[in-house]
Amino acid sequence: EPVDVLKVLDFKSSPEGVKKTQGFCTIRRGSKPDVAYRVDKRAQLSTPTKQLFP
Repeated sequence: EPVDVLKVLDFKSSPEGVKKTQGFCTIRRGSKPDVAYRVDKRAQLSTPTKQLFP
């Protein structure tokens, strides 16, 4: 099951060094296109694993 890490961490906007971009499938029948995030080397994201996977 995919996990939207930025949503789980409750970011109101993308943190510095993280940009929303086009995912693997841009056209998917019956649903929205995939969303991906490009994480720059300067980005600093951390959280306890149990917050992401309760």
